[in-house]
Amino acid sequence: MRENSSPSWLSAAHFGHAQDLSQRTGKPILLHFYAESHSGPRELRRILDQEAGLVQTSTIPVHINTENPSAAERDFINNHIFIWSPTLQLVAPDGSRYHEFNHAPRHTRHSVGYRYTHQEVDGSLTPTKLRSQLKVGLAKQALLTKAFDAAHSRALEVVATADDEVARAEATNLASAAAAGGLAGSTFLDAEFAPTPLASATARFCQAMLAIPEDEVMADWRHSPGTGDWRWYTDCLREVVFQFDQKLVTLSNEADQVFVRGSRHAGFGRTRAILKHHHVAYRELQADFIGVPDALIDELPLRHARSLRENVFHCMLAEWWAHGEQIRNGLVLHRKGQEAALIEADQAISRYGEPVSLFEDLAGMFTRYDHLHHRTLELFSEIEDAELAVRSQWWEPEPVTLQFRLDRLGWHLHDHACTHKQILQLLEHRSTLTAYFAQVIWKSLARAEAALLGTGDALAESTAALAAELDRRAIELSGS
Repeated sequence: MRENSSPSWLSAAHFGHAQDLSQRTGKPILLHFYAESHSGPRELRRILDQEAGLVQTSTIPVHINTENPSAAERDFINNHIFIWSPTLQLVAPDGSRYHEFNHAPRHTRHSVGYRYTHQEVDGSLTPTKLRSQLKVGLAKQALLTKAFDAAHSRALEVVATADDEVARAEATNLASAAAAGGLAGSTFLDAEFAPTPLASATARFCQAMLAIPEDEVMADWRHSPGTGDWRWYTDCLREVVFQFDQKLVTLSNEADQVFVRGSRHAGFGRTRAILKHHHVAYRELQADFIGVPDALIDELPLRHARSLRENVFHCMLAEWWAHGEQIRNGLVLHRKGQEAALIEADQAISRYGEPVSLFEDLAGMFTRYDHLHHRTLELFSEIEDAELAVRSQWWEPEPVTLQFRLDRLGWHLHDHACTHKQILQLLEHRSTLTAYFAQVIWKSLARAEAALLGTGDALAESTAALAAELDRRAIELSGS
């Protein structure tokens, strides 16, 4: 075995033994990714040795070196280190994650070959926070293995005793889920969507539509007909769906025309186009969750891959705390007249706090993400086209443009949407016809919202009228 500071720690080469111990004892495996050349990981290793009794009583601990790693260690880096990943992770015998420790140092897996990691944040994990985070992780393990009484008691202990606000926030959600015997059974469409009423009204209509049996989508429409030419195309639910699809598309076309005529057109057109793509990718990623039950979001059909929940959390983390922060910092340097410089991501934690893991039902998870996403759009709508050429450096060998960083926000979400589809297929999730209809409308909503960027209040009346019509139809469907 590799020599470690504590002889009870196993190495990556002996992970099979750790799996056997975990299966036999019921203890989760604690993965510790460390780099001796960085002060944060060295301090964490000291704290782990200080708390060795608790760590070894509660877990099967395994060290993973991230500097000049062995082949076995590279495999763990590939499967457990992503953008800004904590260096302490509690995992199951099959390698799936129960918990990633907040306040721990954070690494980012590097590019070519993914053979080593980039040190991002030294972390601020103290012995007290280590204990509370470990208890949260053990509560998650109990919940995910359906030991609801143990999960509830462990979570309540953290709520009552921890001085770690992040741990208390997670433990509060865990206690509620455990008391209910699992997640609450919400749907994605129960989320609180920000900041306009159009998304909320669209969600209410889609939700009402999902309650309609598939064999009734062609049944005679018993409610009020459409207006104008649509009065001849209101025979069934299917036609009503595509009325709204077309009205959202028409709104997006009108918004684009308003923008072209507006005062911001000359200096914001390129940035707006990038943000439009980003927002459409964001709503399309959400559309995958229409009709998906809470029970599936923590399933892991792909070995070592992320669950649906972990994918969403990673996307939120990348947008707000990681890539988004690089864009914000790059602008700050440019506007101060400073040259492109290496920017580390630890400023995001100092400004916005530790990111609380999205251990909530679908509604709570997307409510949190939607709030941060719209803050991102608001902040980046201030970027002028002339600033897209500004360069900044993160883990790249040389600075890249602001445009590249903004572009990445969109295609990063497309990447994860592909993974979601693969996971849902492997879980044998069957979508319904009405769920497919809802996805069509949701994607057209994305186009409309994206096109409204930079138009101010010019189409506020039209947008409000469409939201009111969606609400009216949702009430009709709910009463049918």
